[in-house]
Amino acid sequence: MNWKSFLAAAMLTVVALPALADPRDDALQAVSKCAAIADGTARLACYDAAAPGVKDALAAPAPEAAPPAQVAEQPPTPEEQESWFGRNIGGLFGSAPEQQTTPEAFGSDRLPTTQAKVEDQKKELESITQKLTDYAFTPFGKVIVFLDNGQVWRQLQGDPERLYLKKNPGDNSVTISRGLLGSYDMTANDGSKSIKVTRVK
Repeated sequence: MNWKSFLAAAMLTVVALPALADPRDDALQAVSKCAAIADGTARLACYDAAAPGVKDALAAPAPEAAPPAQVAEQPPTPEEQESWFGRNIGGLFGSAPEQQTTPEAFGSDRLPTTQAKVEDQKKELESITQKLTDYAFTPFGKVIVFLDNGQVWRQLQGDPERLYLKKNPGDNSVTISRGLLGSYDMTANDGSKSIKVTRVK
């Protein structure tokens, strides 16, 4: 490699790697100083002297990034799982500092956890069964059910099926289970007919 090619490579390295560790910085700064020398012979001699340092600096391994901090996982209780059924709760259990919005949650990312708790967290509810407190119909004849746990579910507009319910709301119970592609199915009073529903509350 002639001195012009070496100079071009060295200057590109100076531009591309401004945040390297001190040994690399020192070597590249030495090359940069050579560019300020007006006399061609002296400048070439400066590059020749700096070249070994640059070669060694570029061969040295880059500083390793610190590994990401491990975050303790806090599993939900069965009651919490049931209350969240049908909601999008992705990322809720990361316990990152920005998610600690109450005094009780502050510092929870450092609490110890066990493998059993982690496994419990991974077990998603597949269905819930609840009594009704009331039900109603939309102007298009689609049913809306009010569960005794406070949830409200509505039949999808495009679903053609009909759910048969007893006249007294409290005499009805429904089972809501996970369907295909993130959907939810509802049956009433242990019946076999199901409708497609979405949670609205």
